[in-house]
Amino acid sequence: MDPSQLEHVRVVDLCTGSGCIALLVADALRTRLGTGGSWRVVACDQSPQAVELAQENAVKLSFTINEPDSNLHIVQADIFDDAAMDQLASLAGGPFDLILSNPPYIPRREWLSLPAEVKQHEDPAALIGERDATSPPDPSSNGRQDHLDRMGLTFHERLAHLLYRSSFSTSTPGLPRLVAEYGKAQHANVERLHIHLTPPKDRLPKIIKVSGQLVVIGVGNATTHPNTRHSIGQIVLDPLLTSLVEQDRSVRSRLREVRDVLEQGRLVHADRAGWDVPVPSHLPNLDLDAPPPPLPSSLLKVTGPSGGWTATLPLLIPSSPRFFSSRNPEDSTVYQVNVLLFKPAHAMNRSGVALKAFLASHGAEYSSDRPPSDDVLVLQDELDLPFGEAKRREGGSARGHNGVRDIIARLAIPVEPTKKGQEGPKLSRVRIGIGRPTGKGTRVDRWVLSPLTEEEMHSCKTEAEGTVLSQVQRHTLEWVRERCTTLTREMGADVEKHDRVSSRKDQFGVLRTVWVS
Repeated sequence: MDPSQLEHVRVVDLCTGSGCIALLVADALRTRLGTGGSWRVVACDQSPQAVELAQENAVKLSFTINEPDSNLHIVQADIFDDAAMDQLASLAGGPFDLILSNPPYIPRREWLSLPAEVKQHEDPAALIGERDATSPPDPSSNGRQDHLDRMGLTFHERLAHLLYRSSFSTSTPGLPRLVAEYGKAQHANVERLHIHLTPPKDRLPKIIKVSGQLVVIGVGNATTHPNTRHSIGQIVLDPLLTSLVEQDRSVRSRLREVRDVLEQGRLVHADRAGWDVPVPSHLPNLDLDAPPPPLPSSLLKVTGPSGGWTATLPLLIPSSPRFFSSRNPEDSTVYQVNVLLFKPAHAMNRSGVALKAFLASHGAEYSSDRPPSDDVLVLQDELDLPFGEAKRREGGSARGHNGVRDIIARLAIPVEPTKKGQEGPKLSRVRIGIGRPTGKGTRVDRWVLSPLTEEEMHSCKTEAEGTVLSQVQRHTLEWVRERCTTLTREMGADVEKHDRVSSRKDQFGVLRTVWVS
């Protein structure tokens, strides 16, 4: 933060104990800004003994406290009391820019297992993560409260609620809204708690429109030998189109499902701060209620220098395949990207001629620092893999494949980086196994131009576990996701939806604090 922002910053330390955190922050602000001014640090604790100790420590550090114009206030207050929390904000002159807390977070079962000498010298209310740590659990309390008490998360849930209390907390550029400590192995539960208490309107997956377009080219001899092993990269292209369209429809359906579930949950808890606003259907780049855009059902003939067949697919691509199965799909990012499928009519050994003409005629705009090849995926046949196996390859030589060799030559792709350790243009490929001939005397050139069997053709056109098509689809989607992530970062956009809730490690490398932006 720049000094002009710091001059008016308001910080609160909840469950302050001896006041160490509040005094550290106040001393840093005093050193930077001096006394006086409108910056404020307010600390509170429910224990009168803790408040008295914190006040004594403040005086020892030459702070004037609890005066109308004091920069530092240390008072007794119960963080579960809304009126008391609003009074803290009143002392600071408005809602807090930053909430700090080292709250009680030890589950009662862990407290009971501590050595007697530890329990004799520690106040259970300062350690056990229950609202009333001095009393046994209330059997009449609801299930959620029992769960929070068992996990030691009651105070953390209260901190999450205070974040969305407009009279208590506000958002300030350059500062997290909350930094709070938790116990061993609690990071996942604490992060999930904060995400689930975020107002539903802010929990839809993030939709990012990716600039440019991605091209998937299947190489082969579509005009002269369309159903042969050498053309397997083109054979899978039409069924790949169908499977990509079906996934796009599934993504749209899943987004509507997530929206509906969030809205139902919002109505149940509409009394929570920030939950009075409906979950939107109209997102910046997508209308969930609009019918999906018409997508081609097959490749269409290209008129122009490139020839061949193509289809342009404006697709929704989740950043993670877990989008469909995750219990927290709102954590995801969904990319909006144009994917062009291209089947050349040129002979295999002129694939580069066709692709270069296709890129030029379809208006692909590439900057000088992002070569066309980076946004191209080639589906090719591969002699050195058995039929039924497909693998991705990033860069490298053509390995004797004439179609790939022509693409590398026409797009001027260096086989190796020009300098050691330097990233250069590369050509991504999905190598689809056709195997080598097993019969004696069968020449490779005759083998690659032999037709696929009926069973092999079925594997290329059927989306089922283990088929050629399913493997090609998986590799293609992985490549599209990776390119979208790279391009999004080049655009300067955040990829992760909930980086606003994250954990950080202490000096020993252990996750100990949650940061909420």
